[in-house]
Amino acid sequence: MNFKFSSSAAWRSAAAIMALPLMVATAAADSEMTDFAFEIVDPGFCIMPPAEVTDAQLRDMRAEQADDLLLTGEIEGPVEAGLYGGGFFARGAERNAVASSLHAMIIPDEGEIAALCLVVVPVNEMDSTEGDVVLRGPDADPEDGDYYMVFARMLGRDSDGSHVIADLEAGEGVIDFAEDRGEMIDGTMSLSGDLSDGKTLQIAFTFSLIEDEHLRFLDLSGD
Repeated sequence: MNFKFSSSAAWRSAAAIMALPLMVATAAADSEMTDFAFEIVDPGFCIMPPAEVTDAQLRDMRAEQADDLLLTGEIEGPVEAGLYGGGFFARGAERNAVASSLHAMIIPDEGEIAALCLVVVPVNEMDSTEGDVVLRGPDADPEDGDYYMVFARMLGRDSDGSHVIADLEAGEGVIDFAEDRGEMIDGTMSLSGDLSDGKTLQIAFTFSLIEDEHLRFLDLSGD
């Protein structure tokens, strides 16, 4: 089984292999927007490897493929571990803003393995994939100006399948778009925020996003 995320085809193939019914908790009010954003931008991307793939196998894959992954970084809360994955984007018509989905496995040296799913969309007149831009969580007010909004969800897995651990309720961060190469966008992202289970999410990672025709562009406006 291959979890290599170095190309769109590899990512989609891995996702198809890993796909299984997701045990979604009853959506609380603060998770409805996350459900909506995930479904619009990249339906079905937020998944976990099936239970037949052991933690040891996932750690071996991490060791073998870490240098080839297009998303790598660290999570410091609610756990401390490495992040390993990839991401995709779609451009808005006649504008430079993008909507993107990112999926990262949370693989500590010991302990439970989880996943982090992110969807990032522009708000109001945000029209940039260059330099530093403001990143805010789903609690932000659209009237606060132009920025990117991030929706995040942590997944766990057990013998019965996958389950939602928590969703991001509030957060602030920065996206640093280092280079827009047309079909790929390189940069870094940092985010700190509050999860629906009362814990704190703190992440930082580098990324190379791949343009993918399967993604749908979404922007949010205060109008």
